[in-house]
Amino acid sequence: MTKKHHDHGHPHQDGEQQDKAHVKPTADTPEALAEALAASQEAMTQLEQKAEANWEKFIRVTAEMENVRKRAHNDVDNARKFALEKFMGELIPVLDAIEQGLLAATRPDAVDATVASVYEGLELTHKQLYTVLHKFGLVVLAPEGEKFDPHLHEAMMMQADSGQPSGIILTVIQKGYQLNGRLVRPARVIVAQ
Repeated sequence: MTKKHHDHGHPHQDGEQQDKAHVKPTADTPEALAEALAASQEAMTQLEQKAEANWEKFIRVTAEMENVRKRAHNDVDNARKFALEKFMGELIPVLDAIEQGLLAATRPDAVDATVASVYEGLELTHKQLYTVLHKFGLVVLAPEGEKFDPHLHEAMMMQADSGQPSGIILTVIQKGYQLNGRLVRPARVIVAQ
């Protein structure tokens, strides 16, 4: 009976010893805290490296975008400055022809220059200028005999004319111009009533 009582008095001693042998480290043990700290430090290091890499990418992309913006701004400025460069290059020979004509007419030995030769020089210069303008898309509107179009023509006056139907352009007072299909100046005209 004493044995039984002894068993009843300390029934958990053997069980407690077995439990202590199988105890796993919990969060409260120094080993577990050290492992958690090491894992946290490793994760923190990885996150810092990733943040640094992303910051460097951001800085590079921002710099590249600024460079693109500056290049685009310079391209637009150059386009504005030099848009007419080719056109002006074509007009310079016309200017030269006018200057040569003026010099020829004012030379002392040009006293015998006739009106016909001056007219011929002006006519050649006019053709040269028209060729340059046409090359760049300018179209002359000289609509005599055509039907009046308010989108292209400006009626300066109406005139009764028995030979033409109403709305037909009788006379062009001033030619109009279109540049690549866009009206630059309407033709000023007299229209049949």
